[in-house]
Amino acid sequence: LRSPVGQVWQLELADKSKVWLNSGSTIRLLVADKSVGARGADISGEAYFDIVHHDNAPFVVRLNDVEVNVLGTEFDVVNYPGVSKEVSLVKGRVQVKHKKGGVYQLKVGEKAAYDTNELEPAIMKVDLKQVTGWKEGVFSFNEMDMTNVLTLVSRWYGVKIVYSGVKPKAQISGTIPHESSLDEILNVLQDIGADARFEIKEDTLVVTSATISSTRTN
Repeated sequence: LRSPVGQVWQLELADKSKVWLNSGSTIRLLVADKSVGARGADISGEAYFDIVHHDNAPFVVRLNDVEVNVLGTEFDVVNYPGVSKEVSLVKGRVQVKHKKGGVYQLKVGEKAAYDTNELEPAIMKVDLKQVTGWKEGVFSFNEMDMTNVLTLVSRWYGVKIVYSGVKPKAQISGTIPHESSLDEILNVLQDIGADARFEIKEDTLVVTSATISSTRTN
């Protein structure tokens, strides 16, 4: 199943577990036990899981070569091409492992991030409201780098990003509802301190350094 761009889909599995799919994300359910139903999934994109525990049928989420072993819990996973794979624990317990690396158990409020081609994760504290805001229908930023903010926006609206000049370095904090239009989002970002100018050309968002724009104007 693939969720449309600009929408969050909620699924209920046969065992009453729940899954939320972020914009443009794909889930492939794996059947491990016919008496329980689907007890595993492959994810491309971003998903939030609320898993019902079953002793005889553990739930496994696969992010290509990274596996998340679930012990009845809530967590968020990110698996986009070309960026780090991330697992953030909201409730309960999970174990993460690369097929060629070690096994790590996360604590609530921690994130495991596997950079491209890395076998061991970086484990760090994470702002759970920022991680899970998309599930509640908002963009939530807490001193997030502007480039990361724009990446989230581009995924939601299905646009590509092209940077002209130096990438913006501002850090953004705030909450913006998903129901906002792309123009409204960009206007808000400029109002709260984006050091860049934005131009939409068909399916591309052109981001120009505010410094360059000012120089050209002068």
